[in-house]
Amino acid sequence: MVRRVGVVGALLGLASLVAGCHPPPNPAASSSAPSPTGPSYTLRSGQATVDGGTRAVLMDAQGFTLYFRSKDSASSVCSASCANTWPPLVQPSGSPTPSPDLTGTLRVTPNANGNQLVYNNHPLYRYSGDSATGQANGEGSGGIWFVAEP
Repeated sequence: MVRRVGVVGALLGLASLVAGCHPPPNPAASSSAPSPTGPSYTLRSGQATVDGGTRAVLMDAQGFTLYFRSKDSASSVCSASCANTWPPLVQPSGSPTPSPDLTGTLRVTPNANGNQLVYNNHPLYRYSGDSATGQANGEGSGGIWFVAEP
């Protein structure tokens, strides 16, 4: 019995010694490592199929094509039932981040949709009919919806 206690004690002592040789993990160091996918932008440019051809368009962080409504004004935006088909691009908090290749003006404006992102004075929307990135199925819809371009 004494021999077992001695072996167990020796093993515990060895484990403590080994644990003491390694510094504790540093969560700050691991979070500062660069992301393998690169930075995340609220707004970026990309390529989409528009009217059978490829065009440069604005995209959200998930890579979906963004649109503007030609009838929007400072006091009138697509909201309520309209927003079911054309969900507005909103920024719940903080500042939007454009990718470096965008030279236009990006801002947030409070309206009926919340804090909606506006690029070059156009409130931005997604289209519910786009089911994958690179699509632009809403182009020209109703003669008032158009892809937003960089």
